[in-house]
Amino acid sequence: MIERFREFAAKHGLFARNDKLIVGFSGGADSTCLLHLLACERFDLIAAHLSHGQRESAENDLQFCAEFAESLGVPFRFERVSVPNIAAERKIGIEEAGREARYAFFKKIAAENPGSLIVTAHTADDLVETVFLNLARGAGTNGMIGIPVVRGSIVRPLLFARRSETIEYCERHNLAYLSDECNQDRTFARVRARLELVPAFESLHPGAFESLLRAVNIIRSDNEVLDGLTRLFLEAARIRSNSPLAFLSERVENRYHLDRLASTPLPILRRIIRAAAKHFGADLNYDQTFALTHAIQTSSPISITSESSRCVVEIGARYMSVRNPAPAEPFDLPLDPHSGAAHDGWRIEPNAAAENGLLSARIHYQHGERLRARSYRPGDRMVPVGKTRETKLKDLFDANRICREIRSRVPVIADDAGPIWVPGVAIAARSRHESGPESAVCLQFRPESTDSTV
Repeated sequence: MIERFREFAAKHGLFARNDKLIVGFSGGADSTCLLHLLACERFDLIAAHLSHGQRESAENDLQFCAEFAESLGVPFRFERVSVPNIAAERKIGIEEAGREARYAFFKKIAAENPGSLIVTAHTADDLVETVFLNLARGAGTNGMIGIPVVRGSIVRPLLFARRSETIEYCERHNLAYLSDECNQDRTFARVRARLELVPAFESLHPGAFESLLRAVNIIRSDNEVLDGLTRLFLEAARIRSNSPLAFLSERVENRYHLDRLASTPLPILRRIIRAAAKHFGADLNYDQTFALTHAIQTSSPISITSESSRCVVEIGARYMSVRNPAPAEPFDLPLDPHSGAAHDGWRIEPNAAAENGLLSARIHYQHGERLRARSYRPGDRMVPVGKTRETKLKDLFDANRICREIRSRVPVIADDAGPIWVPGVAIAARSRHESGPESAVCLQFRPESTDSTV
């Protein structure tokens, strides 16, 4: 298996020798096989175990996993949660609650180890089960891919292997592993797919399982081409903003030329609509996507809110608007003149070469006072440069046509006396004074990341 493992990882460029890998480790045969393979390859590892609080043996399972990781010389991290409580609180199924809890745990560890990758032990059996489940629920080509080999910082290097092969690997290397009685509980749809649907499918024709895997790989390759075309059409239809705060507005709303969308081939148009909503973390269902494509093709006004309420898609007379209707949570951060501050997609940093402009400022403030980067507050005021009278920030926002959602995201730079600079909007006249015991700092406001998303 080790050679196939290496070939699969190399083919898909899953990880480099110096990558830190956070391995999801339940103690089952699949994750035990994966952790052992990676340890034998001498990768820099962290074994991450989430105790779901569903089994009486949970504490024994945790102890087993900790001891196995220690035997390999692999650092071990664990966390306890109650998946049933999470499912009840969020009104979602047990399987979905468990999946969300696991990835939240893995991502927390990844955030503590910048540049690390999350590695899970999904096998070819998991992939095929997922394809069947997706088809049963309703799926297009994305659903027929099943489980992607790579999704962001998450990689799955065992998708080439059958579950029987991971068990055989463990037995051949005398590796003990845990068995989960939930894997026999037919109340779960995945278990029924595993125990009933997959065997029935395999009985239809010799090599049926491998044939399905080949079909998945073909669809995945075709999908990559279609995704590339979708990005090209999406960018061609996108209406770009000339505002200095465009990178913030794009986190709130994107607009697309309706005439260009209407001339887009239907398979690509459907993907464009879903991708535009996905930018805001929303998934549109088939009926919503169909209604929006019909509205675009017939120039019919329509407004649809995603099931998660994470985005609203509106078809107007000239453009399609896709926006996040929720204001940002209030924030109040210390602004260190030497290291700056960052939050929700933006960064303020010292830049000695910065000149006074819309996104940069040389600020004079009283020595010893603290600078803050905080949310706009009703009643905030300043005397802007070039003015002699105090003006409400609300009026300055209105004058610059800055909507409510952006107002909640753009930082207000303030000292103890109040607002002193709002990037892209105004700077206080008092910040230009250079008399008395003052300090000065040159600041630049910019996107936290230049990566393009939609």
